Amino acid sequence: MLFLKSFLNFILNVLHDNWTKGLFFYFKNNSIFFLAFLFHLKPIIAQCPTEERIELCSQEEVQSFADLYPDCKHIMGDLIISLEVEDLRPILGIQQIEGDLEIYETDSLFNLNGLDSLRRVGGDLRIAINLRLVDMEALTQLHEIGGGLYIYQHYNNIDSLTQINGLRNLKKIGRFISIRNNNYLSNIDGLVGLTEIPEDLRIQSNLSLKNIEGLSNIRKIGGHLRLVGLRVLQDLNGLRNLEEVGDQTTIMGLSAIKNLKPLGKLKTLGGKLQINLNPELTTLEGIQDLDHRTISELIIRDNIKLNYCHVKSICDWIHHRQSQSFDIDHNLGVCDSYALIETACQSVGTSDEKRTSINIILMPNPATDRVEIRLSNDTHPVNELSLMDATGITILTQNFDAASKITVLDLSHYTAGIYFIRIIDQNGRTAVRKLIVK
Repeated sequence: MLFLKSFLNFILNVLHDNWTKGLFFYFKNNSIFFLAFLFHLKPIIAQCPTEERIELCSQEEVQSFADLYPDCKHIMGDLIISLEVEDLRPILGIQQIEGDLEIYETDSLFNLNGLDSLRRVGGDLRIAINLRLVDMEALTQLHEIGGGLYIYQHYNNIDSLTQINGLRNLKKIGRFISIRNNNYLSNIDGLVGLTEIPEDLRIQSNLSLKNIEGLSNIRKIGGHLRLVGLRVLQDLNGLRNLEEVGDQTTIMGLSAIKNLKPLGKLKTLGGKLQINLNPELTTLEGIQDLDHRTISELIIRDNIKLNYCHVKSICDWIHHRQSQSFDIDHNLGVCDSYALIETACQSVGTSDEKRTSINIILMPNPATDRVEIRLSNDTHPVNELSLMDATGITILTQNFDAASKITVLDLSHYTAGIYFIRIIDQNGRTAVRKLIVK
């Protein structure tokens, strides 16, 4: 009876937040049972909380969590860290979080020290809108994220996030990666351990991002590849091993890239190909081996220096196009419209012989004041010959002497540059050849 009475008094005092009185009373009446009780109580106190969502919004709440659960290693739900949290070191020891880990809207959190033992997040990892966060080095033990990775809106202070190298041991991600609006982020080298992203990869509006070398081991992106608003990104070298994109690909607002050559291994898409608003882009070389059958829609517009679009994949897409939509406009030269690209495609020898029976020889080429246009003997009768400038505008049209199979153009009045000779036969088939005038 004395044991029971002592135990009940202890519990009542604990429930009334009077730990000291409860412990003293219980120990005074039965020290042996008290010690036995503590021995059995310790593992119960030490386990993690069972709530589906744990929110720590102040430093006091972080400390209270550490005091109540000093040996917590495996959280079964979500862990939310926000607002007035300044230091995560009191919760050092957490190894797994089955749900989401969210760290957002903190004003005074400079680093993630305290998460040094974290190995796995079962849900999403969201790190967002943290005014002074500069360091993620504490996450070097993290090797798996079961959901997606969000890193966004660190832009308010020059001390904001500049790199994510703490993620360098991340080997597996279950869904997507979204990195956007981090104004001082200069690289994403911390993603170097990943070889596949099951869903989308979205890298957007990171105004200081100079390279994407952290993606150099990525071979497959299961969803949408979206590279948008990266003003100082110099090239796409970080995508040099990319072979497959499961959904659409968007390359938009990359102010410094000049070509797509690092995409040489890319073979398949699963949707729309959109290339627009890239002011320094001059050529689509790099995507020539892309399977045209995997492009559902084509958008090439507002690339003011782009004048080489007639790579094999684009020409094949145009040649085999049925009802797929396109938007091609406001580029330079032969890239300025669908019709111009279609015409230019026939000038580069990409399966010309398969597409038309008009066999043309230009002599000489390059030319100065005149050029001979010769047709092979087996060519069908030709109705019309046109001369177009580099932008695709027709500047001369004349009849062709079908009987002789040869005609001569006077070039003495034309300035040096690139031109196109277009021939249309009686069956409506067209052939185009590039002519260089010196």
